[in-house]
Amino acid sequence: MAVWCAGCAAPLVKLPAGPGTPASDAADALTDAIAACRAVSTLSAEVGVGGSVGGRRVRGSLLVGVAPPASARIEAVAPAGQPIFIFVANGDDATLLLPRDNRVLLHGRPDAVLEAVAGPPLDAVELRETLTGCVLPAGGATGRQLGGDWRVVSVGSTDVYLHRNAQLARWQGLERVGVGSVELIPVAAPDHPLALAGRNMPGAGREHIQLVLTDRSTLTQGQDFGVIGTQTWRLADLGSKHTLLKEGIGWGYMPEPMVREELEKKQLVRLDMPECNGASIRLHAIYQTDTPPGPAVSWLIGRFVAQAVGKSTVVNQLPKLLSHDRSNRSADAR
Repeated sequence: MAVWCAGCAAPLVKLPAGPGTPASDAADALTDAIAACRAVSTLSAEVGVGGSVGGRRVRGSLLVGVAPPASARIEAVAPAGQPIFIFVANGDDATLLLPRDNRVLLHGRPDAVLEAVAGPPLDAVELRETLTGCVLPAGGATGRQLGGDWRVVSVGSTDVYLHRNAQLARWQGLERVGVGSVELIPVAAPDHPLALAGRNMPGAGREHIQLVLTDRSTLTQGQDFGVIGTQTWRLADLGSKHTLLKEGIGWGYMPEPMVREELEKKQLVRLDMPECNGASIRLHAIYQTDTPPGPAVSWLIGRFVAQAVGKSTVVNQLPKLLSHDRSNRSADAR
């Protein structure tokens, strides 16, 4: 699955599934895909932001600049007066200046400091890669082939999806960033036979209508995922599936957050299915390497990442970082 910020963006990209086969041309495909973006040496952007810090409403602009190998500068410009903060990172060392409070944080870890003031837990290199959409392999790249026009190249902990452009006869890179997951659980109405049975025997789901969400594209044509029932109703959207389940028609898998309220009100019941009691589906933000998201979408992706790993809010973390810095400076003074 993918999370995509719409607007003037390109249509949602559907990634192929399956283990694939080893691809000997993975490194060459990646080199071709990043030929344009790897030439980017420096990047600057302006981002409009709004929110609250320490209970105070704040609106302003972020002036962002990145440069290789690992340098970044972010200045939070207020509508009037001094900047809210100035963040500077070089390698593994970061400095945060709060001009309005006349305070400074020295020698912080870049990803932790940036997370505290802006949300995304990114260091200078990761920030540059996110803004430019260009992942540069430090060594050899390994990959696998999915059909004739897809390659998945592993670069460190990042999987880069490459798709061959039929018109240009070249590879286009697709960056994939994990932004969380959602749990799918089997549910039905309280009076459904599978709900009344409590713990079901293996194969019980085959005897009842299973509501299945269908993929409108051709990428998964002829493939079924999590389909147990021999009698299926295939639906094109979760809303219709949700409504039918509440009306007692069939059973099926639903995202747990979407049915949480009905479960609490006993309008739906989580089923005990021996074949599969639930599954975690990873969510990803996906974009083409040579047309990366702008600063605003990059910030949003970073926010999703921070939420996915359960990080604390900006208000909670900033005082802690500054307090730690004050303690270090006091110790140095002694």
